[in-house]
Amino acid sequence: MFPPHAPQPALVYLSHNHESSVRRLTALEFRGNPVKRLALKREAGKVARLEARLVADSDIVTANTAEDAALFHAGNPACAPLIVTPGYEGPVLRARTIDASTPRRVTILGSFGWIAKQMNLEAFLTVAAPAFAAAGAEIEILGTMPEDYMAKIRRAWPTVLVRGRYDDVAPYLADTRLGIVPEQTGGGFKHKVLSYAFCRAPVAALEGSVAGMPLIPDESILCAPDMNRLTERCLAALDDFYLLNRLQDNAFKAVETAFDWADRGRVLADAIRTRMTK
Repeated sequence: MFPPHAPQPALVYLSHNHESSVRRLTALEFRGNPVKRLALKREAGKVARLEARLVADSDIVTANTAEDAALFHAGNPACAPLIVTPGYEGPVLRARTIDASTPRRVTILGSFGWIAKQMNLEAFLTVAAPAFAAAGAEIEILGTMPEDYMAKIRRAWPTVLVRGRYDDVAPYLADTRLGIVPEQTGGGFKHKVLSYAFCRAPVAALEGSVAGMPLIPDESILCAPDMNRLTERCLAALDDFYLLNRLQDNAFKAVETAFDWADRGRVLADAIRTRMTK
């Protein structure tokens, strides 16, 4: 118990995603075992109820993107989420030139333990892996994943470079021509895009998958409406060094001063201070 005259603490929900919509979409797009699909639907319903209670009970709800903030407000009109995009404290490459000495390779960063991330990866590889192999180009996957899942990907797509967990992303991104965001399922802010941009790897993504990033299509990012077109655009750009260097330079300039953790801390602290003085 707090003393009678002490200020009551503020309950803050620091959200990572609008989980209700992400889980619902994952269940709808899952095409595997029907029993598992039913389990995903039930899980989505449970998550929606829990998230609704958490939002209703919280004094402050943060959202990583304006899109997620709108979803929280639509589900609870009394909720006015505070938009706090993530900060960045990873490696920063001040200058880079992509040329013929750079491997003809694209890279996918991620954490592939969650079924939605696995669905996205497999949807992209189904289309892109044979096309890249035919073009003499490589697809590289970096990130943690279960051992059995790693073995599955290697069996299904033997031409794909599955690196698994890494300690330092910078050397890998220094040897790639594009960083890919092939995510059609799963919302929220894509932290990998910050790694790409700060390490000067040009970004190619599905439309609508890089919410919260100040990137402009065809100026600082390549965008495509589906996996087929994303594959085509990546292969077309792979040897266009002028385009690749323009994209990476514009993306770096767009993010260079926009993702400082100290700024995020001040925004959140001000919101908590305001709430506790009411």
